[in-house]
Amino acid sequence: MADVHFKNAMIFDGTGSATRPGEVIVRGNRIRTVADPGAKLEAPGCEVIDATGLTLMPGMVEGHAHPSFCGARTNTDLGDIPVEEHLLATIRNAELLLDHGFTSLYSAASAKVRLDVVVRN
Repeated sequence: MADVHFKNAMIFDGTGSATRPGEVIVRGNRIRTVADPGAKLEAPGCEVIDATGLTLMPGMVEGHAHPSFCGARTNTDLGDIPVEEHLLATIRNAELLLDHGFTSLYSAASAKVRLDVVVRN
């Protein structure tokens, strides 16, 4: 997998420091380099993304989630959903978290036995 170079980004590092402009190189799913703006970071085969106006930050962790509860208002609502539809709705909820910057979540309970395990795997 080629490195990805984010140029002209605002960097939020989660340490409490102020957001700052900079450049970031990512290899696979790991941050390889963080540098000041204009640094000569290009590498052969590196994909370059202009992040002007965007903020880069570490992935967030959802510490207590119920992706299989699917907007249910009562316990019987959960039992009324066929397992196949429930699985698809749970996957959709997990994808929603991923699409919004969460890189992991802790499923605090599952509405049906092993539903969270199947989605995780």
